[in-house]
Amino acid sequence: DQRSSNTNPHSGVDFGASYTELYAAASGTVIDVINYCEDTSVAIQKLRERLGRYPSVGDIGEASKQGDEIATIINCGGTGGNKVTIQHDGEGEGYSTYYGHMSEVYVETGVYVEQGDVIGKSGNSGFTTGPHLHFMLFSTSEPYPSHIDPAPFIKTIKKCDSN
Repeated sequence: DQRSSNTNPHSGVDFGASYTELYAAASGTVIDVINYCEDTSVAIQKLRERLGRYPSVGDIGEASKQGDEIATIINCGGTGGNKVTIQHDGEGEGYSTYYGHMSEVYVETGVYVEQGDVIGKSGNSGFTTGPHLHFMLFSTSEPYPSHIDPAPFIKTIKKCDSN
């Protein structure tokens, strides 16, 4: 059983992906969308000017608590930035997938998507230090929600050549 009682908000897998198209991992209904967050590079630049140096992850974390414009950008979407959640296999009996830190979202809540449909682009919104996709998998059966480690379900499409 891949289920976890982990409540760590950073459960899941990060994929380095610089503003590339994202595809629905499976068919289902879009149940949550946030699509109004700015690119975090704006906040990082403002923080860099404030500090006089490039900010560390710790600096970004501290800035997120300040309640100013920088914190608003970093905390957008509950720190997940622009994001999409898709419910698969029917409400309350299957699983859902989460795609976070997106730069663009092409779907709306309530829309049914097929596996492989483009749902948006990876990005750098929310609490990030660079463009990527944060992907999570949840069981929607009891106990709800339950994180599932997505790593065992991810197939390598192309291995990187070390040459």
